[in-house]
Amino acid sequence: MPYRAQSTLLVLLAGYYDQSNNPNGGAAMQPAIGQLDGVEAQILSSPELHRDVVIAKLGPNASEHDIDSHLQEFEHRLHIEQNDLASTISLTYYDADPKEAADALSRLLDTYFRRRATIFTSGRVDFLTGQRDEVARQLKKADADLLAFQKSHGIVNIDDQTSRAVLLESQLVQQKLENDTSLAQHRGELKSEQTSSKGVKATIPIFTDDSEAAHALDTMQLSLMQLEARRADFASRYMDTSPFVQQLDQQIADMHASIARRKAQMATATRYGHNDYYDVVQGRLAALNASIAGETARQQALEAQIKDTRATLRGLSDISSQMRQLQATRDILADSFKDRSRQVELAKIQQGQ
Repeated sequence: MPYRAQSTLLVLLAGYYDQSNNPNGGAAMQPAIGQLDGVEAQILSSPELHRDVVIAKLGPNASEHDIDSHLQEFEHRLHIEQNDLASTISLTYYDADPKEAADALSRLLDTYFRRRATIFTSGRVDFLTGQRDEVARQLKKADADLLAFQKSHGIVNIDDQTSRAVLLESQLVQQKLENDTSLAQHRGELKSEQTSSKGVKATIPIFTDDSEAAHALDTMQLSLMQLEARRADFASRYMDTSPFVQQLDQQIADMHASIARRKAQMATATRYGHNDYYDVVQGRLAALNASIAGETARQQALEAQIKDTRATLRGLSDISSQMRQLQATRDILADSFKDRSRQVELAKIQQGQ
């Protein structure tokens, strides 16, 4: 009873055999059931393939007669069965010697795979080279787009520029906080100073002089006393109805009236001088007002700078996001270019073998 060597081949879709090379990312068109099996079975059954198997055993110097004889014997012992539903091809080789059976089937498979490798690699180098060059073109465009984007937005180093903007914003906020604190303090000092210096005048009385008015009043008082003394003297010698007494009474009454008028009209001479403390107060008020004016202007300037810096930060954030997208696209293309280049080199090596 002869021995048999058996092998089963699983037929897969391979000619668009590397679907990862599909630029659209879609699946390749699927052939009809049994179509691929039929093609591979025809190759395995072809006399040309069998002849190459026989020559591989006999050597290139074998005669045509020996080749034909062994070819008929090989085809007689070889059995090929195709299963379309399972996409498999079963190969069976019969021989009285199990080693001969295994060697014959091994030579068949080796010759078959070499021929299929030649078919697979035929044109593959050009195909992969074209893909590599297309990716290289896209990569070059991505580099140009990224560079143009950076130039149009004034970007040299986005991370460094963002860090500087963040630091500047922090410094401006700190400066504004310090300025606001100083402004509030000076406003409080100004209010307190204005309250405490409300009664301070520019001039103050140095001295008061009422000596002349007092001297005139003293003279009139002395005259009154003299009149009253004379009246007392006349009253001791004359009746109250005496003309002399009545005349003195009239003079005394007139003197009282004159003294009363003099007191009402009495003027005091007061000399005023410059108040040095008033200058000190005004100097403090002027200094506080100047500080408040400067700090108010600085507050407005800092608020405008903070607003501009935050707008710059928002712009840098948007630019950074767009740049990351451009860089991600470029990096994907760069990796794809490296992968395509390796595939081209590998295909060249396979084609050379």
